[in-house]
Amino acid sequence: MKKFNGFTLIELLVTIAIVGIIVAVALPSYKGSIQKSRRADALVALTEQAMNQERYYTLNNKFSSAAISSTTSDEGYYTISGDFSDCTDSCFILSATPVTTESQASDETCWTITISHTGKKSSKNKSGVANASKTCW
Repeated sequence: MKKFNGFTLIELLVTIAIVGIIVAVALPSYKGSIQKSRRADALVALTEQAMNQERYYTLNNKFSSAAISSTTSDEGYYTISGDFSDCTDSCFILSATPVTTESQASDETCWTITISHTGKKSSKNKSGVANASKTCW
């Protein structure tokens, strides 16, 4: 009798099952790491826009939406907006929210990331509840 060297169907199925389990465990962790790294895009954009506000204030003695140079972050994962309604021309709150067409929109932990004229950094989850853990900044 001739002996064949190779894998049996059972060995192949066991190997595929093990790989499937490893992927099922690793994929959520990988997606979380990608979301965290993309948050850096929002942090850079918010910091840059806050500096633009400070420059504008130095020249014009007021904060303004005219100093917001871009409404999206550099990588395009976040939309940048400003709120100047709390006080007339003397304060600002800049916010970054994920673009809903991107995969970053599933980042419900850090849905809104904000910075104010005092340098206060905060964030809220998708439900609008403040994130006290400071994981977003």
